[in-house]
Amino acid sequence: MGLAYLGLSSAQGAPLLTDEDVSAGLAAPLVAQKLLGTTGEYAMLFLILMAVMSTGSAEVIAVASILIYDVYQAYICPFKKDLKDGQCILCSRYLRKPMDVNVGKDSLCECVSADKCDQCKQDLVVRAQSNNVVKPHYTCPVHKEYKEYQEHLLNYKNWCIVAFTFFSIPLCLFCWAVNLNLTWTYYFTGILISSSVFPIAVSILWARATSYALISGVVGGAMAGMTTWLTYASTFPGGLSAATFVKNTGEELPMLFGNITAIGAGAVFTTIITFITRWNMTPEIEEEEWEKTRDIDNPLCPWVGKYQGELNLAEVENFHDRPPLEIVIRKFRAAKITSYIAAVCFTVLFVVIWPGSMLSIDIFDLKQFNTWTVISRGWAFAASAFIVVVPMFQEVKAVLKQLERNKEDKTSLNDEHLPLSKVEINESGIPNPNFAAATQQNRNKSNYIYQRFVNLLTRNLRISQN
Repeated sequence: MGLAYLGLSSAQGAPLLTDEDVSAGLAAPLVAQKLLGTTGEYAMLFLILMAVMSTGSAEVIAVASILIYDVYQAYICPFKKDLKDGQCILCSRYLRKPMDVNVGKDSLCECVSADKCDQCKQDLVVRAQSNNVVKPHYTCPVHKEYKEYQEHLLNYKNWCIVAFTFFSIPLCLFCWAVNLNLTWTYYFTGILISSSVFPIAVSILWARATSYALISGVVGGAMAGMTTWLTYASTFPGGLSAATFVKNTGEELPMLFGNITAIGAGAVFTTIITFITRWNMTPEIEEEEWEKTRDIDNPLCPWVGKYQGELNLAEVENFHDRPPLEIVIRKFRAAKITSYIAAVCFTVLFVVIWPGSMLSIDIFDLKQFNTWTVISRGWAFAASAFIVVVPMFQEVKAVLKQLERNKEDKTSLNDEHLPLSKVEINESGIPNPNFAAATQQNRNKSNYIYQRFVNLLTRNLRISQN
């Protein structure tokens, strides 16, 4: 759209829009209108509507989830307030024997996994057969309280989504009233949140990082970036007065230096405070810190069950049964190396090579411009094909792999699992009581979707034959 706008403006001999209109995001609708007429107008209208609705709903849901699960659940109303590190959230016993506490093996957690609990399976069957709006209460003595707690959190999250949706209306009206454009909003968002890039990265990759360091990096980096941004903007004519505030603070150089300062200051503050708060780091302390991250788990849907296929693990009885950290590191080493190499290569490509090639040429001739557009289109098509083809290939591969496992299960004498070929509704129209348990035990989403699709086709064929 940008190249098309420049081409149309060049053909006319003058810009089609003012700088304010371009900053407001009107270049794309104008190009669609000029090239496609009424069809382009409607296409752009639906495109913007879908983009705004999908992005807005995702952001509202994300904010509601952060408020409920990361703030309310963690600090305001946790399931158990006196829970210590390494203790089970269900029974308050230690998940494993801690180094600094004398605990016997009899005092360790023995809570069974939810998908292995017979009482949970019965609860699923009863709730699946119930047609009432209010489902029957859980009766499992181990998991019922936590399941009800999670349902309450989900209810609060739904109300938060409704509230934040209405709260976004006055925010949008305020931005419109003060004449904020899209360019200003995008650049300012970078100043506000780019200081969290390095702290978020080290919270996953660096065991030495502490909570004080991460908070200091995020807050200190944002404050440093905003200070640099406002200081630089005040040097323009009019300063930070009400009449010129949006114009001066929206200039490219103040926004650029503000973003760079926020990222750099966030990294510096995080690193310095980390070494101040935790100077000595032994291998034992490092392993203990990683174990804390692995203890952050939902007992109803543990991560071991999700990655059981990747780790080649056997069936686990307790939800907290997990392989040693060395095995997990070894299994995901290839993915880790691939992500590092891809991050470095793409950073060099987009930050160094691509801008550097543009700086070497002042004005494009026709051949150079054609080369630029061909490379841009090739990159766009290659990226689109990768995004579409690779997930589809992975899903098909997962389905075929699960089908092979099902064939092996049928030929073996082990009948521990329920067959995955059970349909949700039998021929008489009565819900199958085994379906809920089978669904709970089915950890592979791809196979579950495939089985539902086969069941749907089977029922449609039966209806058409009748």
